[in-house]
Amino acid sequence: MKGTHSALIVRIMALLLIFLSTSSVADEKHYALNGPNYNKDFHKILHDEKFRKWGKGIPNNLREIERVFGGRIRMVSKQNGIDPKLTAAIIAVESSGKPKLCSRSEACGLMQLKRIVAKELKFKGNITQPWNNIWLGTKYLTTLRDRYGFTTIEWQLYAFNQGPTKAREMLRNGYKPSKDNYVKKVLFALQAINEEGQLIILAKQ
Repeated sequence: MKGTHSALIVRIMALLLIFLSTSSVADEKHYALNGPNYNKDFHKILHDEKFRKWGKGIPNNLREIERVFGGRIRMVSKQNGIDPKLTAAIIAVESSGKPKLCSRSEACGLMQLKRIVAKELKFKGNITQPWNNIWLGTKYLTTLRDRYGFTTIEWQLYAFNQGPTKAREMLRNGYKPSKDNYVKKVLFALQAINEEGQLIILAKQ
Protein backbone atom coordinates (compact mmCIF):
# COMPACT_ATOMS: atom_id res chain seq x y z
CA MET A 1 0.00 0.00 0.00
CA LYS A 2 2.85 2.34 0.91
CA GLY A 3 4.51 1.62 -2.43
CA THR A 4 1.33 2.46 -4.32
CA HIS A 5 0.90 5.66 -2.33
CA SER A 6 4.51 6.69 -2.97
CA ALA A 7 4.18 5.97 -6.67
CA LEU A 8 1.05 8.11 -6.83
CA ILE A 9 2.84 11.01 -5.13
CA VAL A 10 5.73 10.70 -7.59
CA ARG A 11 3.32 10.79 -10.55
CA ILE A 12 1.51 13.84 -9.15
CA MET A 13 4.81 15.64 -8.61
CA ALA A 14 5.93 14.81 -12.15
CA LEU A 15 2.67 16.17 -13.61
CA LEU A 16 3.02 19.30 -11.49
CA LEU A 17 6.55 19.88 -12.75
CA ILE A 18 5.38 19.48 -16.36
CA PHE A 19 2.56 21.96 -15.74
CA LEU A 20 4.88 24.53 -14.15
CA SER A 21 7.44 24.22 -16.91
CA THR A 22 4.85 24.70 -19.67
CA SER A 23 3.28 27.60 -17.76
CA SER A 24 6.61 29.35 -17.45
CA VAL A 25 7.17 28.99 -21.19
CA ALA A 26 3.74 30.47 -21.88
CA ASP A 27 4.41 33.31 -19.44
CA GLU A 28 7.73 34.03 -21.08
CA LYS A 29 6.10 34.08 -24.52
CA HIS A 30 3.40 36.54 -23.45
CA TYR A 31 5.11 38.62 -20.79
CA ALA A 32 8.86 38.69 -21.41
CA LEU A 33 9.99 42.19 -22.34
CA ASN A 34 13.72 41.70 -22.73
CA GLY A 35 13.61 39.39 -25.74
CA PRO A 36 13.51 39.87 -29.51
CA ASN A 37 10.52 42.24 -29.33
CA TYR A 38 12.86 45.00 -28.26
CA ASN A 39 14.55 47.23 -30.78
CA LYS A 40 18.23 47.93 -30.15
CA ASP A 41 17.37 51.65 -30.09
CA PHE A 42 15.63 51.01 -26.76
CA HIS A 43 18.99 51.22 -25.02
CA LYS A 44 19.62 54.67 -26.50
CA ILE A 45 16.35 55.90 -24.98
CA LEU A 46 17.49 54.96 -21.50
CA HIS A 47 20.52 57.20 -21.80
CA ASP A 48 18.71 60.12 -23.42
CA GLU A 49 19.15 63.01 -20.97
CA LYS A 50 15.88 64.62 -22.11
CA PHE A 51 13.88 61.58 -21.10
CA ARG A 52 15.78 61.09 -17.88
CA LYS A 53 14.84 64.65 -16.91
CA TRP A 54 11.22 64.10 -17.93
CA GLY A 55 11.07 60.82 -16.06
CA LYS A 56 12.28 61.96 -12.64
CA GLY A 57 8.80 61.64 -11.17
CA ILE A 58 8.00 58.33 -12.83
CA PRO A 59 9.22 55.99 -10.03
CA ASN A 60 7.06 57.70 -7.38
CA ASN A 61 4.18 57.77 -9.83
CA LEU A 62 4.54 54.03 -10.41
CA ARG A 63 4.66 53.30 -6.68
CA GLU A 64 1.31 55.04 -6.26
CA ILE A 65 -0.13 53.18 -9.26
CA GLU A 66 1.02 49.92 -7.69
CA ARG A 67 -0.46 50.84 -4.32
CA VAL A 68 -3.89 51.70 -5.72
CA PHE A 69 -4.24 49.56 -8.84
CA GLY A 70 -1.48 46.93 -8.69
CA GLY A 71 -3.72 43.93 -8.05
CA ARG A 72 -6.11 44.83 -10.85
CA ILE A 73 -3.24 45.51 -13.25
CA ARG A 74 -1.71 42.10 -12.64
CA MET A 75 -4.95 40.15 -12.86
CA VAL A 76 -6.45 41.82 -15.93
CA SER A 77 -3.17 42.10 -17.85
CA LYS A 78 -2.46 38.41 -17.47
CA GLN A 79 -6.01 37.54 -18.50
CA ASN A 80 -5.39 39.35 -21.78
CA GLY A 81 -1.82 38.08 -22.32
CA ILE A 82 -0.09 41.42 -21.70
CA ASP A 83 2.87 42.02 -19.41
CA PRO A 84 1.53 43.82 -16.31
CA LYS A 85 4.69 45.94 -16.23
CA LEU A 86 3.86 47.26 -19.69
CA THR A 87 0.31 48.08 -18.58
CA ALA A 88 1.63 50.00 -15.57
CA ALA A 89 4.12 51.92 -17.72
CA ILE A 90 1.35 52.95 -20.14
CA ILE A 91 -0.84 54.11 -17.24
CA ALA A 92 2.03 56.17 -15.82
CA VAL A 93 2.56 57.95 -19.14
CA GLU A 94 -1.09 58.27 -20.17
CA SER A 95 -2.78 59.44 -16.98
CA SER A 96 -0.28 59.39 -14.09
CA GLY A 97 -2.73 57.00 -12.45
CA LYS A 98 -5.70 59.39 -12.50
CA PRO A 99 -8.77 57.29 -13.38
CA LYS A 100 -11.13 60.22 -14.04
CA LEU A 101 -8.80 62.08 -16.40
CA CYS A 102 -10.22 62.90 -19.85
CA SER A 103 -8.28 64.68 -22.58
CA ARG A 104 -9.51 67.24 -25.11
CA SER A 105 -9.68 64.45 -27.66
CA GLU A 106 -12.05 62.59 -25.29
CA ALA A 107 -9.60 59.87 -24.37
CA CYS A 108 -10.48 58.84 -20.82
CA GLY A 109 -9.38 56.80 -17.84
CA LEU A 110 -6.14 55.26 -16.66
CA MET A 111 -5.07 54.17 -20.14
CA GLN A 112 -6.70 57.14 -21.95
CA LEU A 113 -9.02 55.22 -24.24
CA LYS A 114 -11.51 56.63 -26.74
CA ARG A 115 -15.06 55.47 -27.32
CA ILE A 116 -14.07 54.18 -30.75
CA VAL A 117 -11.88 51.55 -29.06
CA ALA A 118 -14.78 50.43 -26.88
CA LYS A 119 -16.99 50.27 -29.97
CA GLU A 120 -14.43 48.19 -31.91
CA LEU A 121 -14.17 45.71 -29.05
CA LYS A 122 -17.95 45.74 -28.49
CA PHE A 123 -17.57 47.00 -24.93
CA LYS A 124 -20.56 48.87 -23.50
CA GLY A 125 -19.45 49.55 -19.93
CA ASN A 126 -18.15 52.71 -18.29
CA ILE A 127 -14.65 53.15 -19.72
CA THR A 128 -13.51 55.49 -16.93
CA GLN A 129 -14.09 52.82 -14.28
CA PRO A 130 -10.55 51.56 -13.47
CA TRP A 131 -11.22 47.82 -13.84
CA ASN A 132 -13.06 48.36 -17.14
CA ASN A 133 -10.39 50.72 -18.44
CA ILE A 134 -7.51 48.37 -17.68
CA TRP A 135 -9.39 45.44 -19.22
CA LEU A 136 -10.24 47.43 -22.36
CA GLY A 137 -6.72 48.84 -22.71
CA THR A 138 -5.00 45.48 -22.37
CA LYS A 139 -7.54 43.84 -24.67
CA TYR A 140 -6.82 46.55 -27.22
CA LEU A 141 -3.07 45.84 -26.99
CA THR A 142 -3.81 42.15 -27.59
CA THR A 143 -5.96 43.12 -30.59
CA LEU A 144 -3.20 45.28 -32.03
CA ARG A 145 -0.83 42.33 -31.71
CA ASP A 146 -3.06 39.45 -32.82
CA ARG A 147 -5.56 41.03 -35.23
CA TYR A 148 -3.51 43.84 -36.73
CA GLY A 149 -0.15 42.07 -36.66
CA PHE A 150 1.95 44.58 -34.73
CA THR A 151 4.37 42.05 -33.31
CA THR A 152 6.91 44.29 -31.57
CA ILE A 153 6.37 46.26 -28.39
CA GLU A 154 7.35 49.49 -30.15
CA TRP A 155 4.76 49.06 -32.91
CA GLN A 156 2.07 48.04 -30.43
CA LEU A 157 2.72 51.21 -28.44
CA TYR A 158 2.77 53.38 -31.54
CA ALA A 159 -0.53 51.89 -32.75
CA PHE A 160 -2.02 52.21 -29.26
CA ASN A 161 -1.26 55.93 -29.33
CA GLN A 162 -1.81 56.78 -33.01
CA GLY A 163 -4.30 54.11 -34.06
CA PRO A 164 -3.75 51.04 -36.26
CA THR A 165 -4.50 52.80 -39.57
CA LYS A 166 -1.83 55.43 -39.00
CA ALA A 167 0.57 52.77 -37.71
CA ARG A 168 0.13 50.61 -40.84
CA GLU A 169 0.80 53.61 -43.05
CA MET A 170 3.98 54.47 -41.15
CA LEU A 171 5.05 50.82 -41.19
CA ARG A 172 4.73 50.74 -44.99
CA ASN A 173 6.83 53.90 -45.17
CA GLY A 174 9.66 52.30 -43.18
CA TYR A 175 9.19 54.44 -40.07
CA LYS A 176 10.97 53.37 -36.87
CA PRO A 177 8.53 53.64 -33.95
CA SER A 178 11.43 53.81 -31.52
CA LYS A 179 11.86 57.42 -32.69
CA ASP A 180 8.39 58.35 -31.46
CA ASN A 181 8.29 60.35 -28.21
CA TYR A 182 5.29 58.48 -26.82
CA VAL A 183 6.99 55.13 -27.39
CA LYS A 184 10.17 56.46 -25.77
CA LYS A 185 8.27 57.63 -22.70
CA VAL A 186 6.54 54.30 -22.14
CA LEU A 187 9.78 52.37 -22.58
CA PHE A 188 11.48 54.76 -20.18
CA ALA A 189 8.73 54.19 -17.60
CA LEU A 190 9.11 50.45 -18.18
CA GLN A 191 12.78 50.71 -17.36
CA ALA A 192 11.92 52.47 -14.09
CA ILE A 193 9.83 49.40 -13.21
CA ASN A 194 12.67 47.04 -14.11
CA GLU A 195 15.20 49.04 -12.09
CA GLU A 196 13.02 49.35 -8.99
CA GLY A 197 11.09 46.12 -9.20
CA GLN A 198 11.51 45.40 -5.50
CA LEU A 199 9.82 48.68 -4.64
CA ILE A 200 7.16 49.01 -7.27
CA ILE A 201 5.12 47.16 -9.80
CA LEU A 202 5.19 43.46 -10.19
CA ALA A 203 8.07 41.98 -8.39
CA LYS A 204 5.05 40.00 -7.16
CA GLN A 205 4.07 38.43 -10.45
